[in-house]
Formats: sequence, structure tokens, C-alpha cells
Amino acid sequence: MITTGTREFWFATLALALGSFMIFANVHMTQPLLPQLAQTFHLTPLQASWSLTVTISMLGLSLLIYGPLSDAFGRKPIMVLTLFGAVATTLAISQVETYSSLLILRGLQGFFLGGLPAIAIAYLGDEFERKAVLVAVGFYISANSLGGVTGRLVSGFVGEHYNWQTVFLVLGFSSLVWVLLFICLLPPSKIFQA
Repeated sequence: MITTGTREFWFATLALALGSFMIFANVHMTQPLLPQLAQTFHLTPLQASWSLTVTISMLGLSLLIYGPLSDAFGRKPIMVLTLFGAVATTLAISQVETYSSLLILRGLQGFFLGGLPAIAIAYLGDEFERKAVLVAVGFYISANSLGGVTGRLVSGFVGEHYNWQTVFLVLGFSSLVWVLLFICLLPPSKIFQA
């Protein structure tokens, strides 16, 4: 089991925190873009807000699916697959020309974004000793908040100086870097066996 303060503890904790940061940066990235989306696609503010609603709804639904999938196929493989799916959809959204396409891809993005939150705590419970779980969960939850705030800040800044498509490119490529770090840092499961 992974114990507090070891190199493996810090690598795994950092990996899960980076993943959590990435998830919530991507979830909340459209909030500052709502006026720009409304203008680009000729939408009401309510219609523009669906870009966030669809993502969160699909993320919530996906939580029910990924737990059992990770029991069958392993924790890390499902987390990695869903993180890459989230990156791919984030980058694809930068190329859409219709709002309906954006909503479909944001829904798919939300579905992929649910992989890590559904599995991360199970991974910690399987692989970490009890005291280490408590410390790691603190970092993981802090990264949720930091990711949400950072996603909004970066999105607002980039969107104001460039456009909403550039926001998706910037966060998509940043997310790819975070996913690659996640893969390198997170140890494979030693205790849990699919």
C-alpha cells in the first residue's frame, strides 16, 4: 500500500490532482464565453448556458457507468482512456460551425470528463493506506476548485483577446500535457485487480 510522504504517494497524489484540475477547468471553461457564444450563434443567454448545462449533466450521468467499468477493466486504463477522450472532444469543439455541434461535443466531453471523478477515490481507497487517503483526498479536492477557477480565468482572458475557438485550443493542448503527466506519474494498481 502507498504510505504518506513516499515518492509514490506524491507522484500518485500529483497525478490525481492534475487530472482533477484538468477536469474542472474543462467543465467550467464556457462560463466566461457565454456572451461570445450568444453573439456568434445568435442565441439568448439561456440558450448559450446550455453549453455548460449539457456538460455537467453528461458528467453526472457518466459517473454511474465508469465505476463498474473500472471494476471490470482496471482503474488507471479507464481514467486514461476517458482523459484522452476529453482532450479529443475539447480540441474538436474548436472546429465546430454550429451551436448544435458544439452542444453534442460538449455533451460527449462531459461524458468523458466523468471518468476520473468516478474512479479517483476508488483508486485511492484501493492503493493507499488510510492516513494517506485522507491527505491525498485533500489535494484532490483542492485541485477541483483550482481547476474550476483557472478554467474560467484562462477562458475569460483568452476569449477576450482572441475568440472562443482559441480557448478550446489552448485548454485542449494544455489538457493534453496534463494527461501525459498523469500517465507518467500515476502508478498502476498493485492491490486492485480487475
